Amino acid sequence: MLKDIKIVIDLDNTLLDSHKLWESLGEDMEKLGVSKELWKEARARESARIKEAEEKGDYLQLYSIENIIDFLKEKLGSRFDFLFVFYHFLPRFAGLLNDSKEDCLFPDSKAFLEKHKKEIILLSFGNGVVQLSKILTTRLNRYLDPDRIFITKKEKWQFFSENWKADRGNFPPKFMIDDCPRNLRLIKEHNPSVITICIRRPEVYVDENIHRRSINFVVKSLTEVEEIVK
Repeated sequence: MLKDIKIVIDLDNTLLDSHKLWESLGEDMEKLGVSKELWKEARARESARIKEAEEKGDYLQLYSIENIIDFLKEKLGSRFDFLFVFYHFLPRFAGLLNDSKEDCLFPDSKAFLEKHKKEIILLSFGNGVVQLSKILTTRLNRYLDPDRIFITKKEKWQFFSENWKADRGNFPPKFMIDDCPRNLRLIKEHNPSVITICIRRPEVYVDENIHRRSINFVVKSLTEVEEIVK
């Protein structure tokens, strides 16, 4: 199935405005008695844990919903009814209710996926439950067949190395689109033929060192990407 793939694309901050999604989910949590401030603190603590691990060279830490829930339970005690969360919040998070978060996709995401549906796969790093929930609650699965969605706990360059081997006639995709310069640099190091595209959405831009030797293009939208991959 992974033969003849032209484009590999990232999820968070590439197709999906992750910050907007988490803010929207915070509004749902308010209905469960969790203030916006506490929700923000819970997320910040988890983000800080991951950042600290990365500073120590560990890039495989996964964003943990369990850690967030444990923190909220610690802060709210009996006021935070886990069963209520399980039955009322998680189904919403998993996109099983009608109030979808489709508006958390960037405006150009759906058109790009529809146009390249037969030559693209989604490659997302993270906790399988969390990442799949993002896909379902934003209805992103309507624009990608299930066999075009991959969630990995390994680094993306490793996924490339395991699934595409040019010496066996299974050539890697032509384009890789991601918001993380480090991911692109490592993919380029192991797959020099891949054209790397770093997307820096103005709404979620983070100032990181962009390795110019490893990144072929830096863009601000998938509309710009369209001009490159056509």
